[in-house]
Amino acid sequence: MAEPLAIACALGPVDLAVRCDELLPGVVASALGREDIEGGYRYKFAADSLPSIFHAIEEERHCCPFVRFEIVIEPGGGAVALSVTGPDGIRDFIDGLATLSA
Repeated sequence: MAEPLAIACALGPVDLAVRCDELLPGVVASALGREDIEGGYRYKFAADSLPSIFHAIEEERHCCPFVRFEIVIEPGGGAVALSVTGPDGIRDFIDGLATLSA
């Protein structure tokens, strides 16, 4: 069985601060809502948020490989839901990132 991935961003503080808007903190700052789910959070977005969500996920996969992303796109141009989950402690990690975009 594979070892669990550590909850630690591969970016240094300076790089993280510079790229904050294009990563998870910048995307979730534009969310219409957030709810607790098992192992993380689910964010709701307007349909036109997809490009920025996809870009953030692609970037996050390189610096935070312990995060799991799941996107649900409602039919007819409806809302988008992004679930962000991971190992124990992921909510604290996400909450800490959110302070970067504030």
